[in-house]
Amino acid sequence: MTVDWIGRAITLIGKGQPVAVITVCAVEGSAPREPGAKMIISRDAQWGTIGGGALEHLASMRAGALLKETPGIIRFEEFPLGPALGQCCGGRVVVSYEFLCERDLDWLGKAQTAIACNGKVTLERNIPDGPWRIVEGADGKADAPLSFFAADDTALSERRPVPESIARVREHVRDRRTPVFLFGAGHVGKEIARCLAPLPVTLSWIDRRDGVFPDSAGAMVQYLQTDDETGLVASAPAGACFFVMTHSHQLDFNLVREILKRGDSAYCGLIGSATKRARFRRRLIRAGASDAQIEHLCCPIGADGLNSKLPAVIALSAVHEMLLADQSFRTQSTKKADNDRH
Repeated sequence: MTVDWIGRAITLIGKGQPVAVITVCAVEGSAPREPGAKMIISRDAQWGTIGGGALEHLASMRAGALLKETPGIIRFEEFPLGPALGQCCGGRVVVSYEFLCERDLDWLGKAQTAIACNGKVTLERNIPDGPWRIVEGADGKADAPLSFFAADDTALSERRPVPESIARVREHVRDRRTPVFLFGAGHVGKEIARCLAPLPVTLSWIDRRDGVFPDSAGAMVQYLQTDDETGLVASAPAGACFFVMTHSHQLDFNLVREILKRGDSAYCGLIGSATKRARFRRRLIRAGASDAQIEHLCCPIGADGLNSKLPAVIALSAVHEMLLADQSFRTQSTKKADNDRH
């Protein structure tokens, strides 16, 4: 999950609007959102989603009512997603409702600072009315954003915490934005940037030409005008995703060669035809690239069989392809980390 909710809560509270935060605490069976998903309700605004439908509608009403009560309250509620709720998911969800106001700005600000410095923070509070605090040195599994404990510190099931038994909750908040490097601000590049804007990514958008970037593309976008594009590839973090679509085939080749040489990117997408891929393959082999490295190159980008050449269609298909590759990379990395621990 990303941490936009912390900044959004700080902004709203700073404007004199206390907020109710809805959190998906546990999921069993089929459900519309995962544990850790959040939604914020204020007097005049609503942000995020816990999955829509009757669950979100009823939870939003509960959260709105909470804003009329005493700050600091946290409550839990269990929803079976069946006929009684008018949903057919068939699973079960536990959500929490929490009322945050001006007095919470201190820990929210400290949490925001910690995430900016370290990319993560661990928070903990006692139930029902203990304040949130930052837990130094605590960490949690990547797939368990929330942990629950009974009064005797017995760990409750991640999948089935019983609301009446929860005495303490610990939340591992991480900024899990995927770093994306987009080389080229042409027609397709601009559409890719639009597709990426609402997604949990940080975008470095690179083009050496003047006047090609739009005036605004979102808070998580960095415009870079440079003629040292390969240097940016070398400094990118492991697991980054790359789109290569510059104004120059030679520059495209140089970038692809350096990306594939790294061997640790989640995705490398090159705009172009099957003919361009074949030509690049021959050149990459002459440059010493292995078959395994070249196999990592996605060109043409996007879904097979999608024949439209509209920039928006190409972009949507390419971003979908990138998301699948990123998911696969993260899954493999988590499995490797688990194996290394054992």
